[in-house]
Amino acid sequence: MIKHDYSQLPVMKETLVGVVSWESIAQASLQKKVSSVDDCMVTPVTVAQDADLLASIELIVSADYVIVLGPDAAPTGIVTTADLAGQFDRVARPFLTIGECERELRRLLDRHFDKDTLHAATKYKKKEKRGAAAMTIGDIKHFVDRAENWKALGLRLSREAFVEWVDLVRQLRNEIAHFNQDEDSMMMLDQVSNLTKFLRTLKPVS
Repeated sequence: MIKHDYSQLPVMKETLVGVVSWESIAQASLQKKVSSVDDCMVTPVTVAQDADLLASIELIVSADYVIVLGPDAAPTGIVTTADLAGQFDRVARPFLTIGECERELRRLLDRHFDKDTLHAATKYKKKEKRGAAAMTIGDIKHFVDRAENWKALGLRLSREAFVEWVDLVRQLRNEIAHFNQDEDSMMMLDQVSNLTKFLRTLKPVS
């Protein structure tokens, strides 16, 4: 278990008969001398292979794991809370990274333009939102690509390069929204993070 970083092991005879975990070993050791797997084996927590993941999360968190059973009731794998955390990071991190970048872009525009100017540049003209908060990432891309707006921002870099950078955020947002991310998407995610870092270095207008 130490060598392979396993926190639980299914115990098999001809079928699944139990589970041994660090917790079960510790608890059994407090009560008696432990010399065999049978001394610290507990009843396994199981789910069917086709069980809904979201519906199984509470059970996984409660037990720290579930043994996954195939159609013939034979174990086919194990899902742990660590697996859930890794999956959450894979799915959630892109959304959080893009969200942070969009907030920094909107803050930049709010610092340099009045709310009516920004609202006029929005596609959907939502009355309940004013300023950059109402702008989509596509709105922001087209807004900063206008020569007069770019000049007002006063950024000391290529307008074309910046617009391309913002468009990359838009592309990645669309891919992730449709769960189409791949290895190239993760490389794009690094560039989005770099844009966020760059925007945070900009000093507010005094």
